[in-house]
Amino acid sequence: MIIKNKYFWIKLALLIFLIIVPFSLNVGKDGLETKYLEVSSLSFYQTETCEISFFDFWNHNIGNKNIIIKADYFSSIDCFGKVNGVDYLGESFNVYIGTNLNINLVLQSLFWIILISFIKIPTKDNLNVNILKSTPLVNILFVAGLFTSQIFTESKFYFLYNKNMDSNLGVDNFFVLSIFLGFLIILKISDDVITPRASLLLNYLPFIFLVIGTYSSSNMNFYIAYFCLLGTRNINLNVLRHKFTLIYIVSSIVWFFNQSSINNYFDVDKIRGFVNSENNPGSLMFWIIVFYLFLNGLIYIFNKFDHLINFEILQNNFLVAGSLTVIFGFLGTLNSNLNFLNFYVFGQNKNGMNTFQSVAGNTWRGFSSSAEAIGEFYGVAILISLYFIFKLKKVSPFQVILIGINFYGLLKTNDAAVLISIIIISSIYLTLQLTTSSKNATKVLLGLGVFIFLILSILYSVFNPGISRDYDFLSENLLIESLKNSIYFESENLYVENLIKNSNYKDITYLDDYDERLSNSTKALLENYISDKNIKFLPSFSSTISIGSSLINRTDKWGLFIARYNPDILELTFGSGPMQFNNFYNSHQIKFTDGLILPHSSLLNTLLFFGMTGVGFGLFWILKILFTTNSDLKYLLLFYILNLLKSDSILYVSSFILFIFIINYCRKSSYGVIT
Repeated sequence: MIIKNKYFWIKLALLIFLIIVPFSLNVGKDGLETKYLEVSSLSFYQTETCEISFFDFWNHNIGNKNIIIKADYFSSIDCFGKVNGVDYLGESFNVYIGTNLNINLVLQSLFWIILISFIKIPTKDNLNVNILKSTPLVNILFVAGLFTSQIFTESKFYFLYNKNMDSNLGVDNFFVLSIFLGFLIILKISDDVITPRASLLLNYLPFIFLVIGTYSSSNMNFYIAYFCLLGTRNINLNVLRHKFTLIYIVSSIVWFFNQSSINNYFDVDKIRGFVNSENNPGSLMFWIIVFYLFLNGLIYIFNKFDHLINFEILQNNFLVAGSLTVIFGFLGTLNSNLNFLNFYVFGQNKNGMNTFQSVAGNTWRGFSSSAEAIGEFYGVAILISLYFIFKLKKVSPFQVILIGINFYGLLKTNDAAVLISIIIISSIYLTLQLTTSSKNATKVLLGLGVFIFLILSILYSVFNPGISRDYDFLSENLLIESLKNSIYFESENLYVENLIKNSNYKDITYLDDYDERLSNSTKALLENYISDKNIKFLPSFSSTISIGSSLINRTDKWGLFIARYNPDILELTFGSGPMQFNNFYNSHQIKFTDGLILPHSSLLNTLLFFGMTGVGFGLFWILKILFTTNSDLKYLLLFYILNLLKSDSILYVSSFILFIFIINYCRKSSYGVIT
């Protein structure tokens, strides 16, 4: 439903204008000639900063393979789109192109809004008229003010990313006023352009994995801002009295009461746009409100318009969007200039990879910030396509090509969990479809489960000879990893190392500094492992988790998580609040302190944010939906559950939206076959 008339060409021209013109303006010194970048011309670029536009530099350096283009977040408005510095490292030149929050906010938003405007406004009479009406101005003002407040609540982040940052309160603070005005403009334009098309947005949901929507120089995402605006439309007495809202309010009180008093900074890195960067009451309040409105806005749209989903269009869009992420990922790898444009135009959290080589011989994330998140997206695209091929008994040559591209992208991510999940889900679905009686289906599924378990066990044994057959090692592996990441090993500690080597874990509990040096979760794991209450011949809780983490290759990441996770009873019960990593990263000292090492499990992320209460309610709700829904989309939900156990995908806006969409559709749908 894309308009192809004179407005199409006008919008296309505007898109090209927004990409080219801002990065082509040379208004510097007269007679200044751009030079080919090499060692002899390095001093020229280090002296003549903010003079050469990005496209001018690109034009004079075509074929230069020693250039890596990066965004300079700390540029002034005058330096936007221009070369603002060059570093010579090894044999490569790091060239920094100026970006600025004030310009980014408007320029990037306009690009994404114009892209969405290509969707035709529906005219059917049966559409809900409320969503077609403009959002009240007071709502827009509130959301604009809310997102502007992040400048104050996360000031440490914005001081690092913005040259003109000013956190002083006052009518003469033009930096903050310009940010507020920017949000006001883009929210109003979004409401005028996107809201009339809201009923059809779900058909184009896959493209959020191509157009990520994270603002450069900012810790915010375009989709979050827009859905928060829609969330304000869904605030009424029934919503406020809903049990979810009441639990959320009670939890919020606990989060404030239990918040650490240390105001520290958290480097958001590749999860920028959907996580808190600073630990203070203001930032906690900001993310509590934003998360609630964002989720409320998503559910509002999903509930109103899920009956209008055209799964034929949705399937094709999954394949097209997935293929485009592969293609743009490769283009970004081939050319550093295109890599920078990918980052800015599509709103990436982090630059795409600039090499075809996998990270440490393991994964190639290409266009995405996360190999796991994009791998799961490719998996969803492939599963939906296989479903319709089975149901419709037909597939076009074009779809075969797109499936091939998505499958290639999946192979490049090296996400074995997704491949195994596709095989498991497909096998379960085909078994249930091809078996006539439920009794026979149960027998076949049990046999299939045993067969898959044996195959996985054999594969693990082949790739991990010796270790995989040592039960004692597998049952202790996670505990060993947690202990070795503790502060005990900040420097060489032969005594504790020998205790671990000889499995003398009980002696560790007798150490004078045992309580201070180990996190509460490490102590719980250790004490459960050595407990006299464990049932003989049955693995303890610690052993079970350790064996599981070894089988899915998560021992090192989960061991690091356990070494660091040091909750008190309130934090364990209720968590730290939505998108809050500060308490986790700063509450307990461990050996490893550099870089962003995520838990690598969305279940563990949920534990951090919402505690055992959130994990318990969440698992109960999802499993209830999984076992009661009639929709075939439950197989996608099962696919996501299997993969989220070992990935951090819910920390990325695109994956979070898709996951909520699948859950909500399964919850509401009364149809078996996806139509």
